Amino acid sequence: MLGLFRKRAKQGLDSLREAVGTFELPSFRPVAMKALETIRSEGATAAAVAQVLNGDPGLSVQVLRAVNSAGTGLRGQVNNLGHAVALLGLSRLESLIVGVAVRGALPHICYRGFDPSRFWHTAALRAALAQELAAILHPAIRVECFTSALLQDMAIPLLAAARTDQYGPLLERWHAGEGRLPDLERERFGWDHTVVGGHMCDAWGLPESLGQALRGHHDNSKDAGCPPGVALVSEVVDGAPGPDAEAFIARVTNSYNLPNSVVAELLERGRQRAGEIATMIGIR
Repeated sequence: MLGLFRKRAKQGLDSLREAVGTFELPSFRPVAMKALETIRSEGATAAAVAQVLNGDPGLSVQVLRAVNSAGTGLRGQVNNLGHAVALLGLSRLESLIVGVAVRGALPHICYRGFDPSRFWHTAALRAALAQELAAILHPAIRVECFTSALLQDMAIPLLAAARTDQYGPLLERWHAGEGRLPDLERERFGWDHTVVGGHMCDAWGLPESLGQALRGHHDNSKDAGCPPGVALVSEVVDGAPGPDAEAFIARVTNSYNLPNSVVAELLERGRQRAGEIATMIGIR
């Protein structure tokens, strides 16, 4: 199994190099990588993870911020990192660390067609909506859906930095409503951001389920490996004020036979939650 992973990771790196040329894939912050390794280790405990996180004050603050966000429903302020880790649980903590680490590793400056603040606020909205949808459609993987929706377009900042002259005009066409992004990418390059995002997951050693979701979030087939809640929010365009309410409600109700009123309430909750998520992962 390890040999297969290494072979796939090498193939992914080769494909990444083809897409981004000499641009180097950024590294994760060391404490984040160590925390993820600790979470995934046999017999992992909240105390052990908290001890690792103490080595990165910035990451520790974001964990505390996440626990104290309005969405957790706590009555009092939590200031102890070990207590915060225990309250979040290892699954939610892993999701948070992955999101924060990926955001920290990706380019943070504006490029043609790409604005980082706009990009991450859109990602937060997708994550909020996917989490709300997952609570109805597949609650057992609600946390995974949050992370997958938040990071589904994580290849875009990398491509905007690596191929500014070629990729920037394409992003501008997408923002102008000239077509779906993956269609424009395949027409221009022969690949799209979903493939590059999947290869980034392999290169960084992120969970395989996340890589599958990123590769399949624009694929409507049942074999795509992307949870429905994540795929449904993939049409929320970067920079838009939000999904067109009528179109979003129609897409969800037609796909899963949910009452219009339920989807409308879900959409409103997602919009309200998006701001909390943005704050939680350090977006201003």
